[in-house]
Amino acid sequence: MSKRKSSNELDRPTKKKPQLLIPVAKYGKVGSILKDITPDEYKDMKEVQAAVKSEESCIRCSDGHDLVFRNESKDGRRRAHFAHKHDCHNCSDGCNYIKKYGGKGESPEHLQAKLWFGLRLQPRIVFCVECEQVCGNYIRTVEVPKDWTYKTEQRLTMTDGEYIWADGAFIDESGVVQLVVEVKHTHGTTDDKLKWLQNQAFEFFEVNAKDVQNSCNGVVPIINQKNDHRLCGECEKRISETLDAQKKHDDHVREAEVKEAMAKKKHDDHVRETLKREAEEKEAKFLEAKRNEWISWGYKHSLASASCNIKNNFACVMKSVKQKGLELQWASDKLKGDKEVVMAAIAENGYALKFASDALKNDKELVMVAVAHYGRALRFASDTLKGDKEVVMPVVTREGRLLEHASDELKNDKEVVMIAVAQNGRALQYASDKLKGDNEVVKAAVSNNLIALQYATKTLCNDKDLAKMVLGMDIRTIHFFSVQIALDYI
Repeated sequence: MSKRKSSNELDRPTKKKPQLLIPVAKYGKVGSILKDITPDEYKDMKEVQAAVKSEESCIRCSDGHDLVFRNESKDGRRRAHFAHKHDCHNCSDGCNYIKKYGGKGESPEHLQAKLWFGLRLQPRIVFCVECEQVCGNYIRTVEVPKDWTYKTEQRLTMTDGEYIWADGAFIDESGVVQLVVEVKHTHGTTDDKLKWLQNQAFEFFEVNAKDVQNSCNGVVPIINQKNDHRLCGECEKRISETLDAQKKHDDHVREAEVKEAMAKKKHDDHVRETLKREAEEKEAKFLEAKRNEWISWGYKHSLASASCNIKNNFACVMKSVKQKGLELQWASDKLKGDKEVVMAAIAENGYALKFASDALKNDKELVMVAVAHYGRALRFASDTLKGDKEVVMPVVTREGRLLEHASDELKNDKEVVMIAVAQNGRALQYASDKLKGDNEVVKAAVSNNLIALQYATKTLCNDKDLAKMVLGMDIRTIHFFSVQIALDYI
């Protein structure tokens, strides 16, 4: 004996034979208008059951699919219910109840609201959009013509060949869909479906199931439509006037703030100009007093203890550096970059080039004046001028050891090095390695100062001419030369 299924098992679908709870079925003679009937009503109507069995009458779901009635079991484990005659889930044109609601079925509230439009219990059906403000005015009203017919679960074909099911649709006499109605109960219309409905030629309204059941005189509020405008003319005008007034107020406040800011800026500028003018007048008086003080004191005071204004005063600094060139170190950066001031300072003391700006340290005219007064000022010149032969030659002519501050390029210049070692043999130590091994250069250096031999390269230890000249000057230098040279000389 097969195992009986409980009533709970009848409520949920299986993969083989999907079951669907159908709250209300349609019955009547074939070809006539069908009436609603529930399973509990049907089980007590023996005549109707006999007519259905003889196929004089039919019992169908809302989509016109044939149903069968299954009575409750004697033990009460299975309740009375309707079921589809065939496995509609596997048909190409299956029952849209299964497609749309799945195995859970349609809620009674949703079904009643959906069928309400077809029953036409009210003399008229009017869809309305209420203003979202508290005024309660209607923005739009649409009354359904009496000659339009209503059909639930209307199949609507989309452009790509697919189709959707609308909860209900009003169709005119020519069979064209004029108005589609979607009923919201547990959930609203999906976004994709809503977007498609709003872009069609027919009218579209979404209503709430509760509003349909509670409608008065056939008036049903709309919760969604093509144009979701939700303000009546009076409220829109009032809100527009309020926004305009707010905008004018904001503009007025903004204008007042701008005027206040401009007035404050004007006042601040006036105060700033006044303070600046007073400071300039005070500074001018101070500089004049200091100037007179310097003149009266005979410039006996150093710039080191002077004020910033004095250090930046051209006349005061010029008079100071002419008296003592090194006073340039206390001048302002601005005057350290003034060629006239720096020229006066190095004319008095070439060492003052140290305190000149980097730009003036690269000024050839100024550097040549500085090294002419003080050759060691060459070390303060720019790298470019340290490699200028015209600048370096007079310096090493007077003091050969200052070859130390020449560029590497000039330290490898034989003419420059020859002049340097001729003036001071020890300048050989600053020559390039190449020239330290040059016989002519080393001889010139040793002729000036025998000690310069220690800076020559060891490659000259076998040079007989150099050995003859050096050993003739001082026999103690024999250790520099090779053993063979030493034996030949002895």
